[in-house]
Amino acid sequence: KSFEEFVTKTVLIEAKKCEDMKFSKMNVHWRPYNALCNFCNVPFRVISKTESFDEDRSKIMEMLGVDEEKRSKRLHVHGGKQIQDKTKKFFNNITQEIKEELLELYNYEFAM
Repeated sequence: KSFEEFVTKTVLIEAKKCEDMKFSKMNVHWRPYNALCNFCNVPFRVISKTESFDEDRSKIMEMLGVDEEKRSKRLHVHGGKQIQDKTKKFFNNITQEIKEELLELYNYEFAM
């Protein structure tokens, strides 16, 4: 399957089958975040991003009082420019109409 086929024949079709904002008929892996939990009711103490994971993780572990020796190394890390290049490649190959449908579906993620 191409990325465009996956988006149009799986993600967007599943989203259109949903009758409410819970998107319960969508696979959990591509269900919009706002359907997974109620952010406003979760008392977050830390918000981290993938791009700054190592730095954020160190600070979180320090907050928890975990020794440096107990910290594990991340394996198979993919991110930064490499993942951005792949994402651009995928999105360059889909139509503007599909991009707009995705933007509408994932509007809360894009707003964050």
